[in-house]
Amino acid sequence: MSEPPMLSTSTIASHVSPSHRGLVSLNSSHQFQGRGDLPSDVWLEILSLLHYREFFSINRVCKVLHDLIDQRDIWVHALRGMCQQHAVFLPSYPIEDMDVRELQRAVTGPARFTALTRNHKSTTLDEETPTLPFSSIFSLSLDTRSIWTDIGSEGMFLVPGGRFLITANDECLVLSDLGAAGRQPFAQPLILAEQSYRTPDVLVGSIEEADIHFLHLGVVSDGENRLRIIVALHDSTANTVTFLAYEIALPCVQQSRFTRLGVLRIAIPEDMAQFMGGGTGVRFCKVFLISGKLFHVEIL
Repeated sequence: MSEPPMLSTSTIASHVSPSHRGLVSLNSSHQFQGRGDLPSDVWLEILSLLHYREFFSINRVCKVLHDLIDQRDIWVHALRGMCQQHAVFLPSYPIEDMDVRELQRAVTGPARFTALTRNHKSTTLDEETPTLPFSSIFSLSLDTRSIWTDIGSEGMFLVPGGRFLITANDECLVLSDLGAAGRQPFAQPLILAEQSYRTPDVLVGSIEEADIHFLHLGVVSDGENRLRIIVALHDSTANTVTFLAYEIALPCVQQSRFTRLGVLRIAIPEDMAQFMGGGTGVRFCKVFLISGKLFHVEIL
């Protein structure tokens, strides 16, 4: 009986799911020696279906599997899977500049953190309770620029991954880079994009007379490399609540621009404003959900 023909790379790739097709490597030089062995492309597809924790066991089986698992493509794919599983923003990692060891450390980060907290867990909370030290401490130095002034807890959002910080106040929306995950943070934040609200297409009436109060900031990721942002503002002069929707793709360079997706303006009835106590009028505004082009808010 004749042996079955060896599958070609092109034949394998045609049956590989799109999410794993990137792992059908250009490197097909590694082949198992012996009767009926699979080409490395097939092994790469099999490895792509495994959890990264299995890699550390498989790489001890033989040199060929060790070499396959040590390929950078495998760990880039694993990093994407980790970010999806733990809702970490992928551009937090400088993937293009990371070697295999840095990728492995990033992929295993959540598991190592879980093990660290488990080893330090305590049933009580007092002065003797063990605490984990800060990996880094970052402080914003306030200056005369409006982007760092009057920022409360509702006006700050640290994007999961720890690299990008979005801040909003009564004047503007700012995206800052604190430094890539796993590397030394910057001494001061690198401002990537800044957007002022005081524009004629946003405000009702005179820009100079507008009395703007920041209400709420909502941020979600959209795909692997985009952030969608909702800023809620109250103009007590016009007695309106305005929602500004923005989008930005990352990573990006300095002086990038937010793409504005839309503006929603809600007029607050005069009797309601008086019932709320007048002045700033709106006491509470929260963006509960941002999903695609839709967002849900509650105004009280």
